[in-house]
Amino acid sequence: MSTPEEIKAHNDKAILNLTRATLVEKFALSIGCTEQQATTLSKAYGDRFTYDGAVLSFNEKPVVESADDVKAHFQNQGLDFLLPAKKPIHENIADSLDPALVKLAASGNLTAKGKLHRALHGDGEMLDRVLEKAKATGGKPALDDKSNKTPNPWSAEHWNLGAQGRIVRSAGGMALAQRMAEAAGVTVGATRPRKVA
Repeated sequence: MSTPEEIKAHNDKAILNLTRATLVEKFALSIGCTEQQATTLSKAYGDRFTYDGAVLSFNEKPVVESADDVKAHFQNQGLDFLLPAKKPIHENIADSLDPALVKLAASGNLTAKGKLHRALHGDGEMLDRVLEKAKATGGKPALDDKSNKTPNPWSAEHWNLGAQGRIVRSAGGMALAQRMAEAAGVTVGATRPRKVA
């Protein structure tokens, strides 16, 4: 029969393992994994991480300092499906950028530049292009060629809930979403397009 000390040691180890699994899942979400990827990573490969009760580590380095090493390891092992997909940045993403934010970032404001970087899904190359174009056009959003714009996802002929959500979630997107919805004669929360006469 187990002694109270053995039972306590077993329970402590089980709690530590559960905490590690939860932290691995949170880490995976923090690097851009989907919930399904994060859960799979935690359940199938969580034992490759270590948790000492204070710090979650991978290869003896805290994960907050080694996110790139973790990604490289899983890519080298052929486990790319557990990592966030590189999101292709559509050339027309400028439609979802707040012009005031673009102008502020182009003027050198680091906070605005960081927000733009997040809105562009971390694509530094696209950020540079947006800022270069904004500086060249006096602070207008980059890539706003009228012939190459994404259709208004609130208009009846181009109704697209996914595109609406992306615009709302982008930096400064709610104001843009309201303007686009008003132009289409609906509200941001509309569940279907306005009937075309």
